[in-house]
Amino acid sequence: ATRNYRLAAMHAFVRYLQYQEIGLMEEWQKILLIRALKTKPKVLNYLTPEGTKLLLKQPDTSTSTGRRHLAMLSLMYDTGARVQEIADLTVSSLRIASKPYTLRIIGKGNKARIVPLMDNQVEILRSYLEENRLTEQSFLQHPLFPNRKGHKITRYGIGYILETYIELARKENPELIPDTFSPHGLRHSRAMALLQAGVHIVNVRDLLGHAS
Repeated sequence: ATRNYRLAAMHAFVRYLQYQEIGLMEEWQKILLIRALKTKPKVLNYLTPEGTKLLLKQPDTSTSTGRRHLAMLSLMYDTGARVQEIADLTVSSLRIASKPYTLRIIGKGNKARIVPLMDNQVEILRSYLEENRLTEQSFLQHPLFPNRKGHKITRYGIGYILETYIELARKENPELIPDTFSPHGLRHSRAMALLQAGVHIVNVRDLLGHAS
């Protein structure tokens, strides 16, 4: 795949050179005839609804850490957000004072999108906000999911938390958990669940913040 990306760049440059150095047209044509190599299709890892339920029951909700992790992981799944989008969330991103409940996500290219939230997800988030005293006006620009030092959590931090619970879920039922699974897998899991439930692919696209 890396070779093909580089070849595409060379082809684009050579197409430009065809008009700048016409005398070397034979050489440019030789380069343009170099074909891209076939790549193996990527395996799309995702959780079934049963696998997702198994994962989300792993955090120990008798502890504040477990409740925080449940709020974050369930929100990742509910919204299909990218891991960086979750890391960038602030308290002000939430609109849960009244219906319709929504989350404002800043995605790639600094593009914002509004994602609806389910009632049960809002209950989890409200409990999390109250427990961590994030309901005050002064905390609106505070990270929604800070790390232990109070700073914005990192992609690595989210990945580490997810991997911890993925391992626990895999021990409980290895048939429901893929051999390899990353935070992006939750995004795939949400998309597949929506498609299988009959949601139109255009609506799934808009939820995920895809251009196409």
